Amino acid sequence: AVLFWCRKCSLCCGLSSTLSDPTGGAVLGARRTATMTILDNDPGVGFESKAVDAWAHLPTLKLTVVRGNDGWLEPFRVDYQTVDGTAQAGIDYETAAGTLSFAANERVKSLAVNLMQDSAPDASKYFTVTLTNLTGQIPMGTSSSRVRLLDGSQMNLALVQPMTLGAIENTDDWIQVFWQGSAVLSRAHSATGPWEAVGTVDSPFVTTPESPGAFYGLKSSRSARVHVPSRYDGQTPLPLVVVLHGYGGNAGWMEGYFQFQPAAESRGVFLCYPEGTPDSVGARYWNATDACCDFYGGGVDDSAYLRGLVEIIAHRFVIDRKRIYFTGLSNGGFMSYRMACDHADLVAAIAPFAGVTFLDAASRRPTEPVHVLHIHGTADETVPYDGGALYGLPVTALFPGAMATVQTWAWLNECQDPVLEPAPSLGLTSGVALDTTVMRYTSAPPGGEVELWTIQMGRHVPTLSGEFPERVIDWLLAHPKP
Repeated sequence: AVLFWCRKCSLCCGLSSTLSDPTGGAVLGARRTATMTILDNDPGVGFESKAVDAWAHLPTLKLTVVRGNDGWLEPFRVDYQTVDGTAQAGIDYETAAGTLSFAANERVKSLAVNLMQDSAPDASKYFTVTLTNLTGQIPMGTSSSRVRLLDGSQMNLALVQPMTLGAIENTDDWIQVFWQGSAVLSRAHSATGPWEAVGTVDSPFVTTPESPGAFYGLKSSRSARVHVPSRYDGQTPLPLVVVLHGYGGNAGWMEGYFQFQPAAESRGVFLCYPEGTPDSVGARYWNATDACCDFYGGGVDDSAYLRGLVEIIAHRFVIDRKRIYFTGLSNGGFMSYRMACDHADLVAAIAPFAGVTFLDAASRRPTEPVHVLHIHGTADETVPYDGGALYGLPVTALFPGAMATVQTWAWLNECQDPVLEPAPSLGLTSGVALDTTVMRYTSAPPGGEVELWTIQMGRHVPTLSGEFPERVIDWLLAHPKP
């Protein structure tokens, strides 16, 4: 998502309100002036996105047309029309044409294009939907959206980019743009561009006006990979599993390590692989707990970023809100616990691998129970099974061990009656038939079951077996929110 601001008028940039001349003997306090910033100020009318992906087996595709936050709030009309590309009307989709009529103050409309079912899978094709014949005094924004039809015979890859939060302050002499997290700042002299990247800058960005009118845009630099199962039909809600890499890792490596795709495809599960931000030594990380892994004080709010990412995915696809899960390795496991603590209303269950919870459980108490599956090797050389600290790094905060972590969450969820299997019953690492014992609490509240899978002599990053992805995916799916 992109946020725009314009210096041409106070309506776009912000409003100031000042209190003065009190009556009845009242006395003004020190705070007499308030400044209000209006965000998401895309002027004009246009498509929500310049390009969208649709799966060829969907019955209907809906495109959103929005009116921006400008001064024109009167009724208007705009025509729309499909235009062939490599996809052809009558073969790949049905021709769609018509008029969208916006009432006064109405901001959002949608149009539908029926897709035609192709029995033989083929390469991706595209067509375009255009907006024309705009009435009224409102300007045209994004006038066309390119629709790419993807073959539905296997999981398809989509890139999702969460919204960047920001604001602007200005006077006649300077402009100051603020934002949170990692973002790319761009500038243009027109709302429709062309847009020019300002360069590598940090928040806040301060500059002097280059011209009477200048637009500024913020865009997240952190795209996340989303794998969409072939059974997705755009109507039936499906589960989502967010997979987080370890410190210094990346999304591509995590895809190859956990190997979740076959199990997710066969069970109809969305997979999301986001990436952390690079720290001062270039290692990607998640700002999870005081022990891991914001070693150089970057202060990125990854909790808010990941929450926003899930919300964007749920806006773009039909996601089962009772089956949203997090898992991850090492730093990604730490971050899974952070998400369970901060967003218990969203997260149904977590399955951290070699990453533990906060040492001080009371400091991050979740608002409701969250299912927990903790996976850990007894020979973990980086995040010891019995707890400790990541020594040799700028931060040496202590963290609890695997058993203490599970006991903490049993206490938070009010679980009782732990039972430990007498012998290994799972084979999670390659080359060993049975190497993992299971401990579970037999008395747990709805939404709050807790289990510990202990890999005997398992190291920090062991070679996983083919059993691992199916076992983890199935456990998560068996633990929705009540």
